[in-house]
Amino acid sequence: MLKILTSTWLASATTIAIGNLLINIGCARQIGSKPDTVIAASYNLSQSAPAVPNKSMAQSEHGGHSRQAIQRMTFPVTAIAKLTTPSGIKPQTIVPLVINIRDNQGKPLGQFTLFQEKLMHLIVVSDDLQYFDYLHPVYKQNGRLEVTKSFPNGGRYILLSHFKPTGQEEQVSVLNLKVDGTPAPAIPIDMATSKPIGDIKASLELPKSGLKAGEEAMLVFKLQQSNGALVNDLRPYLGEKGHLVIIQQSSPLARTNYIHAHPHTATNMSDGEIHFLAKFPKPGKYKIWGQFNRGGKIVVADFWVNVS
Repeated sequence: MLKILTSTWLASATTIAIGNLLINIGCARQIGSKPDTVIAASYNLSQSAPAVPNKSMAQSEHGGHSRQAIQRMTFPVTAIAKLTTPSGIKPQTIVPLVINIRDNQGKPLGQFTLFQEKLMHLIVVSDDLQYFDYLHPVYKQNGRLEVTKSFPNGGRYILLSHFKPTGQEEQVSVLNLKVDGTPAPAIPIDMATSKPIGDIKASLELPKSGLKAGEEAMLVFKLQQSNGALVNDLRPYLGEKGHLVIIQQSSPLARTNYIHAHPHTATNMSDGEIHFLAKFPKPGKYKIWGQFNRGGKIVVADFWVNVS
């Protein structure tokens, strides 16, 4: 039996509510005989490059995003993501997920434009924002993408996926996934702005005046070796000097709680100091994840911040 749910960006599903989900490079797996299927709407972003018609699925559109934080606004829905997944997802178990992208007439949407070197980007976070994963899709054909993914614990997970249909603005969906089992133990929020990550120390420098809603702010990540020197082996990640994801603590999480920022162009790639320009829409607590490619290994530096 198939279970069909429809979700908009203002709705929060109570069982499995996923659209544009879990893109991970890996083998495709056969869907079980009792899947749940969810249909979910995707929404456009503002401040991306103008739509460019007649581009093929594999064509790259480098530099399509603003170097500032991309602010979320409501645009007409131009694509629908339909996810099929097995029922009763268990923790620590790899499950197959199939995503079909269709237009408003229900026809398969089979042409996508590369942005940041990928056809789709997927951010997976736990409801408490303690768990984070960043994945990418395996495209098959006729708007179909396949992925496998496991979840560390039971509980609710929030999924934000990005894709760019050829000739259209970037689309984003925000939905919820329920995993059977016990959630991870609650962890107190740590507001420290420096921490060890492997053999380096990561720190986050904020404006002296603090972060204020509606104002642009420069966020500076520093990656230092044990002797205090900045690391000097950073490589581009997804065509950039780094990648920044920001999510506001909110329940339920809405698309407007999400910010996607790119490195400031003045950042020197030879140093372990990366600047991001971002704008926080509302006061509150936000979780920040900076991602950097150090010698071929992705380093994730995460911090909590307050916005007044």
